[in-house]
Amino acid sequence: MDRRSLVRELVRARVGELMGMTNKLDKIGTSLEKILRAQMELLSCMRKNKENIYALASEMGDIGVDHSRNLSFGWQPTN
Repeated sequence: MDRRSLVRELVRARVGELMGMTNKLDKIGTSLEKILRAQMELLSCMRKNKENIYALASEMGDIGVDHSRNLSFGWQPTN
């Protein structure tokens, strides 16, 4: 194989590698978009639940609402 043919094959191989990396990055981007959508939906649900809990506590006159982070059965949420 002469030098020119070798260079051509190396360039062709590099282009193939770059196309493969581009495809992998596209797949990663798609996966990250799905994760972000799920995260945003979960965050929205958590905010709605939090608002509902505070609204209920407000209607009850804040009776029995412990504003510390400890729940009555001893479980503590982690950040």
